[in-house]
Amino acid sequence: MERREIFRDAQDYVNFRDCLERFTVEDGIRCYGWALMPNHFHLVVKTGKAPLSVFMSRLQTSYAGTFNRRHRRTGKLFQNRYKSIVCDEDVYFKELVAYVHLNPLRAKMVESLKGLEKYAWSGHRAVLGKEKAAWQDVDGVLKEFGGNPGEARRRYMAFLEERRGGKAGSFSGGGLVRSRGGVGLSLATGEGGKEDYNTRILGDGAFIQRIERAAGPIERPLKRRGSLKDLMKAVAAHEDVPFEEVTAPGKTTARGSHARSVISYLAATMLGERKNVVADGLNVTPLAVTKLCRKGAEIVGGNGEALLGELSIV
Repeated sequence: MERREIFRDAQDYVNFRDCLERFTVEDGIRCYGWALMPNHFHLVVKTGKAPLSVFMSRLQTSYAGTFNRRHRRTGKLFQNRYKSIVCDEDVYFKELVAYVHLNPLRAKMVESLKGLEKYAWSGHRAVLGKEKAAWQDVDGVLKEFGGNPGEARRRYMAFLEERRGGKAGSFSGGGLVRSRGGVGLSLATGEGGKEDYNTRILGDGAFIQRIERAAGPIERPLKRRGSLKDLMKAVAAHEDVPFEEVTAPGKTTARGSHARSVISYLAATMLGERKNVVADGLNVTPLAVTKLCRKGAEIVGGNGEALLGELSIV
């Protein structure tokens, strides 16, 4: 996969940091750690009033628009995709913060932990008290290392020293999670040009069960018969909507929008189709598919699998 640069100069880094600050505050997100690299970024966050998917969409869309205007380019920068892992913070909190803040050192963008203190594009300096970032939950990080702030910072640095030479932890989880808003601590990663997207749970069985109870059962994609186009035609026929109203670029009729909502929900939520693929099929944006999925869920209710069976798709 292509990993194009998403930060070309210092102003790009500043612009992304400004977007991160804005949407962290507006969406009630707790950000414990972050690091910006030339072609990707990492965040350690806990969701607030807005789901992780909404926060990430706003963050990436806003920054991409600024980036394109600055550099006089067109096209997608992030493909509206990101990776996220929902983690058991009791076990992985320190590991995640260390992993994210050590990224510039591991990538040899700085040569030492001392040099890392001067790297402006991560949350490390704020944790050390070398710069103010009211939007970053520094106290939440220091609390995990115990003692007064000075002692906590010494323990934090000692922990980074222990982790600097080792490989990154295995931040891969057991269960696939359809995006339900990012319950728990999340490690979110965005890369230029990346199209894959998944959300996983990292923790023991008891933690996964707690996440399931909080977010609802983990949905696993159903096995589909036929192509996305077959599904689209079947839904259009079922809803008595001309196929051209479903695939017309941009806005369509009310009944066309209704059919699109059903298609988006069945394809992306129940069958696990990537939203950018659904978007291409419907001639809309991936962000529009996200909205259509929510509307489709209301229309279909709990009858999605039955409807797919009726349409001869599963």
